[in-house]
Amino acid sequence: MAANKLISVIQSPATNLRLLYVFSYAAWTAWIPFFGLFLKDEHMGGSRIGYISSLIWVIMLIIQPMWGIKADKSGKVPCYKASVLLSALLLLVFFFAGKSLLSIVLCTVGCSLAFIAVQPLQDTLALDYIDTNPGLSYGNLRFWGAVGAGVGAQVTGLVIEHLSSQYIFLTASIFLLCCIPFMWRLKEKQTKHSMRMEFKDIKPLLANKGLLSFLVVIVFVSLAQTSIWYYITIYLKDIGASDYMAGSALTVDSLGELPFYFLAAVLFRKIGIRRTILLAFLATAIRLFLYAVNDKPMAVLLIEASHGISWTLMWVASVEYVNRLVKPEWRTTGQSLLWAAYYGAGQILGNLWVGYLYERIPMQSVYAINGGIVVVFFVITLFLFRKIPNNVES
Repeated sequence: MAANKLISVIQSPATNLRLLYVFSYAAWTAWIPFFGLFLKDEHMGGSRIGYISSLIWVIMLIIQPMWGIKADKSGKVPCYKASVLLSALLLLVFFFAGKSLLSIVLCTVGCSLAFIAVQPLQDTLALDYIDTNPGLSYGNLRFWGAVGAGVGAQVTGLVIEHLSSQYIFLTASIFLLCCIPFMWRLKEKQTKHSMRMEFKDIKPLLANKGLLSFLVVIVFVSLAQTSIWYYITIYLKDIGASDYMAGSALTVDSLGELPFYFLAAVLFRKIGIRRTILLAFLATAIRLFLYAVNDKPMAVLLIEASHGISWTLMWVASVEYVNRLVKPEWRTTGQSLLWAAYYGAGQILGNLWVGYLYERIPMQSVYAINGGIVVVFFVITLFLFRKIPNNVES
């Protein structure tokens, strides 16, 4: 009986989704956070690092909503499979391609076109599954993405330490290839809304003031958090840390996330989604100010322990908040807009902003300025939430 129960758990759709989260987020962490370090190792300055890194998010801003609309119309599972396979292939090309500026730019564009769709589509598949399995929550499934991110960061840190930063692309590709046996078990969820969707129905979504104002706030918070996500490896190098220490810092991030995927649901019930978002914004500002006053590599590991409250809570609450603001038939589009705002517009502006500042002032000063930006938008969000009717807390 115990063996049959174990087999049932292993074969369940929920376990399948958890494993996809593990491998896809391991791939994400293997590539994206270390990309700035790769560019620096190629002897590029702050502005050029910012320009090239922002290409990923320019493509996300423009193409991500198109992926969402296509998936809502034609099927999420086929789009998810296509994005994973194309990403794995193009990351391999990136690894074997030369190190010239032109090849780096072309490979960055190609990988981004496919890779940007993986996580939003996976989130939507998880939300669809939760609809018919109320015993689960988004955080319960997304938890395994943090596990994968920790594995990806630690493995990639070791790979860079013993080989070179160019191997981030090979490592990310291998993790994505591990998704293949599990993604072929995915099944498309059919709903009563699926067959009657029309593109004119998206107009009310785009006219939703509550949604649009929140997405604007997310853009600027993302701008500030860019210095955490994509420049932390550079910051660590500047204050004397090793490449392995950078991987360890990202692993601490992932471990710090784990309890908050479960605590998020508790906080939503106790204080509401909106107050949870505000709490996360405040924690982000404090985290940025701590980077600004620190110059000791080991102390960074302690600061990274705040990742769960400063980022995980914000992201889980934002996903749930947007999910409740949109109709079920436009769920993928709503999540794609959130990803386009945070990882698209926010990261474009953030990479350009941080790259510009980094050529002129130390990274500690960049963190102080970005902490101030988050404080400003914490106050703005406080007023926005008071003005907009609170109809998503249930």
